Amino acid sequence: MSSPPSHFHASDGAAYEFWLGRWSRRLADVFLDFLEFPETGELLDVGCGTGALTFAMADRWPARPVIGVDIAEPFIP
Repeated sequence: MSSPPSHFHASDGAAYEFWLGRWSRRLADVFLDFLEFPETGELLDVGCGTGALTFAMADRWPARPVIGVDIAEPFIP
């Protein structure tokens, strides 16, 4: 007997931002410190959601190109 696959229906970016976005923003800088990105080059955030990490990268490295993409259109700011 197998379990049905789980599904996440990303339909309300504002609701996600209200409930989880505040935590994403708080953790973004800590996560970037952990990843130890090089100081140069383009940055790509795949599955960016509402963009907390994308915006944190743009704030940290304002001279670098930063692109965020997500399949859930309602989440894209």
